[in-house]
Amino acid sequence: MAAVIYPDKTGDSPLLHAYDTVKGGDFLVDQDAAVLLAEEAPREVLFLEKIGVPWTREPDGSLALRKFGGMTKPRTVFAKDKTGFYIMTTLYRYAKGFPNIKFYEEHLVSKIVIKHGRFYGVVAMDIRRGELRFFKAPAGVIAAGGGGRMFQLTTMGHLNTGEVLGFALREGIPLKTWSSYSGTPPP
Repeated sequence: MAAVIYPDKTGDSPLLHAYDTVKGGDFLVDQDAAVLLAEEAPREVLFLEKIGVPWTREPDGSLALRKFGGMTKPRTVFAKDKTGFYIMTTLYRYAKGFPNIKFYEEHLVSKIVIKHGRFYGVVAMDIRRGELRFFKAPAGVIAAGGGGRMFQLTTMGHLNTGEVLGFALREGIPLKTWSSYSGTPPP
């Protein structure tokens, strides 16, 4: 996970982080999103630490940083060699602590239901029972983990196929809803 944690010590900045992100994506990266990511990443690293991610440390106690993925400065924080596992399990445990969040584990979304331009819910396969289920909802958020498996080379998990992005596009849902970064996404 990349974040500008010690800008004075490393000579780094959020703007350079954003540029490295755009450059690393062959300039196909949404530049507004890269700026937002770079500005918010340090706070997210500290939040993840607060809820339990065991970031690797230097002997002096500071967060260990390394260059990774085309970065020009060492800004990648890590948790041994299992960063994704630690982040995922820590966030899962944290979210399970909220009584108002209901989990539907072992379900895979197969369709986003839109009628006359209005969102109604999703259809998902209950893998345990082998049944399709309809989840009615007044609103939805697509947080499907990206589509790394669309590419020949990726370190993303096998489930990151990008198919949910395709479901959205087939229903006419834009994958980005604001055109310029102003510091805060729209409500």
